[in-house]
Amino acid sequence: MKRLMIIPAIAALLSASVAIAAPDRPETHAVKSAEHHAQHHGERWAKLKADLKLNDAQDLAWQQIADKSAALHKERRADRKQFSEALKQELAKPEPDFGRVAQLRQQMEEKGLQARNEIRDMQLGFYTSLNLEQKAIIKDALQGHIARMEKWREKKHSAS
Repeated sequence: MKRLMIIPAIAALLSASVAIAAPDRPETHAVKSAEHHAQHHGERWAKLKADLKLNDAQDLAWQQIADKSAALHKERRADRKQFSEALKQELAKPEPDFGRVAQLRQQMEEKGLQARNEIRDMQLGFYTSLNLEQKAIIKDALQGHIARMEKWREKKHSAS
């Protein structure tokens, strides 16, 4: 009975790790699609930045946010790789210490949350520096993004 209670706890821990610990695969349609998405996403950001007609201080703040976001993305990728390696090391042991793996995961999540909060604060500071016309452009861009995501979700769920 005791073993039956432990199995769901371990399964929950590992289920969060499966995608992270997946082996490297050759380039697939999903990878190509992600590259296309990233290019398209970058084009949208460039258009939004051009539409905003930022002054020098705003442009600097925009770039700092972009740089910090890119650094966070790289850091999160490195964290996932580190977590994957730690999980593999534990699984290679006769009696894995899943507490250690969970603690590492918790530390990574806390570090990521702190970095995301810093970026959010930078974004809010940037937004307060905008004039009413620029804020309207941001509002329209967000509404357009939400509409595209809702359409995508509907399409995804209707195909299921």
